[in-house]
Amino acid sequence: PLCKFNSELLYDKGIFYLLDEKGVALSVHKTANDIFVIANDKICKNAHISGHYKREKGRSSLFGKGFFAKLTNESANADVMKFYGAKNIKRDNTKKENSYIVTSKNERIFEYTLLNGIITSIEIYSNEFKTPENISLKSNFKDIKNTLVISKFQSDANNIYLKIDSHDMLIKLKNPLAQEITNLSQIPDEAQIEQITLMWNQ
Repeated sequence: PLCKFNSELLYDKGIFYLLDEKGVALSVHKTANDIFVIANDKICKNAHISGHYKREKGRSSLFGKGFFAKLTNESANADVMKFYGAKNIKRDNTKKENSYIVTSKNERIFEYTLLNGIITSIEIYSNEFKTPENISLKSNFKDIKNTLVISKFQSDANNIYLKIDSHDMLIKLKNPLAQEITNLSQIPDEAQIEQITLMWNQ
């Protein structure tokens, strides 16, 4: 069907969407060769979205489902070098995987792993990167549970691991209780994020 909308492209909990004339949210989806919008139980295929980022500058520090700053889950090694400069990318020789550390002003900002030339994971090192919900390495469990849907979790005496499917994200928290946790309600609000990893193409 022919569909036409005039709206900002919005983002919430891993989903991009538009608003129709009645203010109803219409989700935007992308496949390998097409963009389509689901509107009023019908699919508007072969969509074309034009315009510009309202906050173009802020895009460089955001990440969410399928994207990290200027990279996407379809990006290759050449894209990382294009955006961050080959001189700022070093092989991580401490790992068996094909992993590379990206630096800015001599500070590590993230590390990515390649498989067959495609990015399969990104480990975030810099506090500057955050989700649209403002989750970053500076956040704690209270911030997470108030803004994101936790898909799965597990723990040991040292760490708590959260899986956030809406962002293709794994979060590791320090376990302040020093014992295994069996229910999300047992996790203290102040439990601090230690690691954020994006899992792509897996």
